Amino acid sequence: QIPRSCLLRNNRNGTFTDVTSQLAKELEYAGMVTSAQWFDLDMDGDQDLLLSLQWGGIVAFMNDKGRFTKKALSEKKGWWNFLLPCDVNGDGHTDIVAGNLGLNSRLKASEAEPVRLYFNDFDGNGRKEQVLTYFLDGKELPFASKAELEKQMPVLKKKFLYAEDLAKASLEDLLGKKELKEAAVLTADYFASALLLNDGKGNFLLKALPQEAQYTMMRGAAAVQANDDNLPDILLMGNYYDSNIEMGYYDADFGTILINRGGGNFIASTLNGSVIKGQVRHIQPITVNGQPSYLLAKNNDSAKLIRFSPPGTTAKKVAGLGRSF
Repeated sequence: QIPRSCLLRNNRNGTFTDVTSQLAKELEYAGMVTSAQWFDLDMDGDQDLLLSLQWGGIVAFMNDKGRFTKKALSEKKGWWNFLLPCDVNGDGHTDIVAGNLGLNSRLKASEAEPVRLYFNDFDGNGRKEQVLTYFLDGKELPFASKAELEKQMPVLKKKFLYAEDLAKASLEDLLGKKELKEAAVLTADYFASALLLNDGKGNFLLKALPQEAQYTMMRGAAAVQANDDNLPDILLMGNYYDSNIEMGYYDADFGTILINRGGGNFIASTLNGSVIKGQVRHIQPITVNGQPSYLLAKNNDSAKLIRFSPPGTTAKKVAGLGRSF
């Protein structure tokens, strides 16, 4: 079930009023929201609301005198994690850097062969199960192993005695034709971390980031000046350890810098002089001793602070801060 999202009006007395149905009706069940931020996307002087969605696209709720209308910025359904508004090509229009699952995964997704999540009571025990599927050699298969499926649906132990039997079965054989047809379904068809280029007319062109930005699940980004060309470069970080054993760790990033070559084109580089291990969840630009610096919030670890040493492209760790959190 899609959770409810809310727009709360600040009454300026320590209380809030839910005004979603009056001012942003489409926001109420917009999807599985992974990030939300205010930003004046159309540069009309008021704040619009940008959302990234898991099992969904990238959307904005455009502010028209305090009322919000949904606008799809990209229809590509991914496991989007964050959005970074940034004019990367210097044309005066805000582009967006978007973090996704990446392409270094067993899960591959396209419009023709998407990743799906089916939700229904497939074994008739009164409890609903979630079954993740993907395509392999043109055939849609459950991602879980036989043992994992049998934990959810013990009836499969008798229905498919051997792994070979299960491997030969279609999804309908496994879950039931009727149950599959009636299931709630979530779909993902695009897993690349990407750049949305703004054409200035309200349209956004989706362009995958360089290969080096696809090695892991990206969870945070910041616009930086890594050299002296006045074009914004992009600091990217991520990793994710909470997936199951079948999926494996997403741990292939140690800090990636995308050097801006203009026109929405980037080349990737590592952070010279610094290796950032672990799961970075957010990058916050701050100023330390008058120098632009970047605070890295890490899952189950201490925060880190890095800065770029002008005029080159090197970065180094300044300090580890605080206790694990």
